Amino acid sequence: MMKKNIFSFAIAVFLMSPLLAQTAKQLFRAMPDSILPLLTANNRADCTDFMDSKMKAEVVNVFKEKTQMTEMTNDYIALRLSEASTWQMKLLPTNGSTKIICVINTVEGPIADSRIAFYNTNWTPYKTESYIKLPTIDDFFKAPQTNDENDSIFIQYTNARRKCDMCLVKMDLSKEDNSLTTTFTTPYYINKTAIKDMRPFLCDVIKYTWTKQKFIRE
Repeated sequence: MMKKNIFSFAIAVFLMSPLLAQTAKQLFRAMPDSILPLLTANNRADCTDFMDSKMKAEVVNVFKEKTQMTEMTNDYIALRLSEASTWQMKLLPTNGSTKIICVINTVEGPIADSRIAFYNTNWTPYKTESYIKLPTIDDFFKAPQTNDENDSIFIQYTNARRKCDMCLVKMDLSKEDNSLTTTFTTPYYINKTAIKDMRPFLCDVIKYTWTKQKFIRE
């Protein structure tokens, strides 16, 4: 009986090992077309094969435009989807044996703005708010010490803040570690004068660190 149990356990471990050892490459190739409609399954396979062969990983996407895979490691993939868009994928560890897939789509129209999403390794979506509290406009502003409405610094801050009526944020996953960088791009949507006025009050970049449960702001 003991030998039978050991044999059964060994078979179970053997069957599970491909799942536990899933890489970004494997998950990218198995990804449903609905996650990234711009690329076909053949496009995705060609990109990874080109990268493995140390060749330029460029394919023609469904819009008959060029898409290039620029990075591929065991847990990270980056694509230049088009002249005006990029795509990143990161495999994030958890406290258990499973992993979470984080995907970032960025559109530069012309100012960069990103959307983030999370999935399990079967590409079932998770609720974004369960894994990150996204920054707001006010998170990118450093309010002055004074609340005196007649103070010149407070007036400059208020005027600068009022010019930002939408929150455009560029997000970047790190290839080297499990961090995420968010960059405030709204000021570049306005004009150079506005950026100059905002500069004393801006916190351009907010960085997050993955805790094996969620992204936490540093």
